Parts: sequence; structure tokens; C-alpha cells
Amino acid sequence: MGWTDTLRDYVDTHNVDCVYMYLKGVRQLHEITDFLVSRNVLVYRALRNLEKSSFRYSVVEMNGYKTLCVRERELSVGFAVTKRLADIVAASLALIVSLPITIATAIAIKLEDGGPVIYKSERIGQYGKKFYIYKFRSMKQNADKLEDMLTPEELARYYKEFKLDNDPRITKVGDFIRRHSIDELPQFFNILIDWTASTDRKRSGSQLSGKERSAPEPEAGTDRILAGICQK
Repeated sequence: MGWTDTLRDYVDTHNVDCVYMYLKGVRQLHEITDFLVSRNVLVYRALRNLEKSSFRYSVVEMNGYKTLCVRERELSVGFAVTKRLADIVAASLALIVSLPITIATAIAIKLEDGGPVIYKSERIGQYGKKFYIYKFRSMKQNADKLEDMLTPEELARYYKEFKLDNDPRITKVGDFIRRHSIDELPQFFNILIDWTASTDRKRSGSQLSGKERSAPEPEAGTDRILAGICQK
């Protein structure tokens, strides 16, 4: 309506069903809202600076607070299927093209210490779902036994940063494949076998804080953000 000074009189003398508010710097905003709601008037407040956003928004109660939930725009079934097919094709082609490097890397890892070629690690994916991520093994066997592999100083630094410069557990082959990102090649299999795994790759389940572990799952009807090679 463009004004607020005579709003109360107007609502009391007219049959008002709803009020759309696009206000800035109005001190009595909450007072106006309370008045309108008490008169059974629906109140719509515009969210400033979000007019051109392509995301979807909804109000969700979290720990007793009303919060604005920001989500990816809804994906159609057709888009999801097309994206999945594109991911499969891209991952399959990548596996075929990288096959010579994959074979050579597997042989080199096996010859160095006779241990397993593939390393798998648990990760936290979409909706808190746990899954395994696959990589070429770049560390010595039993590298997870930190107390046996690291000095007290290195152990303290690892627990603080979850990484070490010049990590003594890394093998010679492992150092090479890490520098050239060859250890990541088996992750194309992850795309083929688990298309909804959206993950924090830097941290495993054991490294997440208590709040992150106990974060609630999205309510029914919320969207899935599809992971994979092909993104919008």
C-alpha cells in the first residue's frame, strides 16, 4: 500500500485479507506484524537482496529459532536422469582412457611393499549417509596405527591439523601418485556405484564434531543435490 502511518485504520475499515511488506528501516516492523496477525491478516514479508536468487527458501525451526533454509532449486526427474547418464558415460570414458596408468600404478604399488593396491576410507555423504571412497594406496601398510608410525610431536600436530608435511607414512610411489593426483583415479568407480554421495572429502566420520554428527536430516520433501562429474 506504500504507507504505514494509516495502516491500522485502513485494516480496521476495509476487508483486508493479506498484506505484502517490502520495508526497510521501519522500527515498528514487529509491532505492525503483530497487529496484522491479530486481525487474521496474512503477512508476506519480502526478503531483501534475494529477489534475483535462483535458490529456494523456506522457514525452518532449528533449536527453538526460526531460520531461513536455503536450498538448491528443484531438479526435475528428467534432469536427474540425464545427469546420471552423463555421469556414467563420463566416468566410464575416464576409466577406459586412464586404464594404462591404472594398471601401471597398481603394479608399482604392489611391487614396492606387496600390500593392497586400493585404500578405502569411510566418508559422510548426503543426509549423513556413510559410504566408502576408493583411492590408490599411497601410504605404508598399517598407516592408521599412528602411535607406531609417528613421533609424539608429529602425532600432536596430526591430531591438530589432520595432516602432516613430509608425512613419513607416505611411500615413494605414494608421493609420486599424490603429486600427480593419480591416487584419485579409482574415485571414478564411486561415481558409477553411488550417484548420491555428496561428501566432505577432507574428513571422515571419526573426524567430525559432535554437532556435525548429530545434525538433523532434511525434512521430507526437500531436494537432493546430486553429486558427480556433470554439474549445472
